[in-house]
Amino acid sequence: MKGVLFTPASAFDIRQIADSGQCFRINEYEQNEFIVITGSHDVSIHQDGDSYCFRCTDQEFRDVWRPYFDLDTDYSAFQS
Repeated sequence: MKGVLFTPASAFDIRQIADSGQCFRINEYEQNEFIVITGSHDVSIHQDGDSYCFRCTDQEFRDVWRPYFDLDTDYSAFQS
């Protein structure tokens, strides 16, 4: 499976999320490779610089992972 390439327009840092304890079921299993589990869904996420490859279908990305990570919110507006 190729996956969905996502380049955030605002602040998104998967390692920071993993380290923060915000998500309890996220682990870095190799450098820049993360596994995230929620409910009956899991996804492998590869970070390449500022871009991320979510190894899932387009539909699962839209229905599960985009809302799970709240990727439509511009969090840079909240940072000082």
